[in-house]
This record gives sequence, C-alpha cells and structure tokens, in this order.
Amino acid sequence: MDADALDGFLQRRQLPEQERQEILAYAAFQRELVEQTLAENTIEQELPLLSREEFERYPMLLSLAGLFRERDLPYTWEEYEAHLTQTRRFGERHPGYTLVRTRGQPFRNLQIIMHEGRWAMVSKNKAPAIHFVIHHPKLRSAIESFIPPVIEP
Repeated sequence: MDADALDGFLQRRQLPEQERQEILAYAAFQRELVEQTLAENTIEQELPLLSREEFERYPMLLSLAGLFRERDLPYTWEEYEAHLTQTRRFGERHPGYTLVRTRGQPFRNLQIIMHEGRWAMVSKNKAPAIHFVIHHPKLRSAIESFIPPVIEP
C-alpha cells in the first residue's frame, strides 16, 4: 500500500500520531526491503481469493506482525480491494514480483515467509504477534514443500 493510502487507512482508525508515524516508517522500511530484494531476486506472494461474504465473515487485517502491535487493524472490503489493486499495479512495474491468488484460506491467522534454502518464518498475525524462524534443514524443507489443505466454507 502506498504511503498516502496507508496514512488515510490509519487516520480513519483514529490512531495516535506517534503510532501512525511508527507504522508509516515501518511500511516505508518494508517497501525499501522489497525493492532491494527485487533488484536481485524474485518474490512470490500468495493471497486468498475471497468473496465479499467470506471477507465479511473473516475480515483481513493490515499485516503489522513485524511491529508486535497490541491491536488488530481490519480492512473494510473497499480498502482491501484498493490495496489489492495497488499490489497488482506494483507487480506490473516489477517483473520479479508475482502475486498468486488462491482459493480457500486454511490458516487465517498465519503468515509464512520463506527464503528458500535458508530459512522459513511462521508468524501469527493477530495481536499479540509471535514469530518462529526455522533454520533446521529438514523442518525448513518440509515447510517449503508444504501444500496447505483446501478448506471449503
């Protein structure tokens, strides 16, 4: 999400100025990290393909697990769709970035980030955030080759 859209998102939730600035700085750092990664590598991101009904039942949250925030910040349907539009446009400008939309969402509260062959991180996104970084070769390999089950609503 670009800085202006993120700032509007945070303002609509009436976050204190200091908290907003911390989140904006964190997001700027994350954007720079992604740009640096894409300069030499690729990124594939999987996001669930949700109907509006699924979204209303289980709203998506702004991912701030890296900040260990004490509160969750859910999207509205319109905000989530706008963020996805920005993500698709980002992918059009960055050939090393691939967005994959998947049916089903077996782990609504988990995020898995991998640097293949190096490490895997499993994060619980809802407050309080928890992160597990796995370096053990067999466990990391199992996570890398894991195919989540498809859960029908």
